[in-house]
Amino acid sequence: MVKNLVIVESPSKSKTIEKYLGSHYEVTSSKGHVRDLATSGKEGLGVDVENKFIPKYVINKDKRDVVKELKQLVKESDDIYLATDPDREGEAIAWHLAYILGIDPESVCRVTFNEITKEAVKSGISNPRKVDLNLTDAQQARRVLDRIVGYKISPVLWKKVKRGLSAGRVQSVAVKLIVDREEEMAGLDAAEHGLPSAYAGFAMLPEYIEEGNDPVVVSGDTPVAEAIPVKKVPAFEEGTPKFTKIEIVCKESKFEALKNAIMKLGITGMTVSHVLGCGIQKGKPEYYRGVQVEANLFPKVQVDIVVSAVPVRRVIDTAKKVLYTGHIGDGKIFVYDVENVVKVRTGEEGFDALQDVE
Repeated sequence: MVKNLVIVESPSKSKTIEKYLGSHYEVTSSKGHVRDLATSGKEGLGVDVENKFIPKYVINKDKRDVVKELKQLVKESDDIYLATDPDREGEAIAWHLAYILGIDPESVCRVTFNEITKEAVKSGISNPRKVDLNLTDAQQARRVLDRIVGYKISPVLWKKVKRGLSAGRVQSVAVKLIVDREEEMAGLDAAEHGLPSAYAGFAMLPEYIEEGNDPVVVSGDTPVAEAIPVKKVPAFEEGTPKFTKIEIVCKESKFEALKNAIMKLGITGMTVSHVLGCGIQKGKPEYYRGVQVEANLFPKVQVDIVVSAVPVRRVIDTAKKVLYTGHIGDGKIFVYDVENVVKVRTGEEGFDALQDVE
């Protein structure tokens, strides 16, 4: 009795692999796919499009004798190894074989060889695994898309180009996705309605509140000679400590890391606000129905800190280290002079107001 049966995908590999494995193994071939989608049912798709796209499989007519032979060999064997090719198609063939031959795909029945050498073959047999259902599902999704798209487009090719051409394969799906995107950017409204956009003639205006008072009109007619020069006038005595406000705008996901890093510097107080960042990156425009979108709003966090004893540069370097990823949207840091700080509860001002002590 044959103790170990190895089923490979290609018959050209059978003899070589059997020679490497020895007399305790019999190696045979499925000769490629043994099952495929049926051509019966609605539109001949073999896919129930109205019930979660469940596929219906049938054994290929030219593989019925192969399946019959494999079933007999399985009955005569103690252990069965599915050694189809190590790719998505090979994984699907192994899954179909397991179903047809009554092998549990959750058992360690799947082996793969990345090359047909004695070492690779023996290593593969020594390390069997379960059938990878993720790879199998990926192949089934590809095949279902092939069938749904190809079966409907192929007749068009027969009429317009040449009979016998096939529009199957996922390339058809990929092309449609690309065309949809291009038409969106070009603006279908121009082709369909002769308009640059379905929103032509409309403009989004900001909301405003009427307060009942006419706005003060600034004429700008004051002669330059009479204009008051702008000067920085200190509001407090000379020699007082310098205060600096550091405003950090960053992604919400980075806030916890930023907060912990700032607190390690000895800064125990900060003001945090949820804000929306508005902007557009040069060279990366977005389009909606052919019209370029001018700006996007993104949720951000704004962290405000006032420091005196802690060096400003140290805070900036710490924030940059935490926030930097090298991608657009890492954030911004703004630095402002602060004239004074007042603690409302105690009435303390200046440096004392910043101290978190009683």
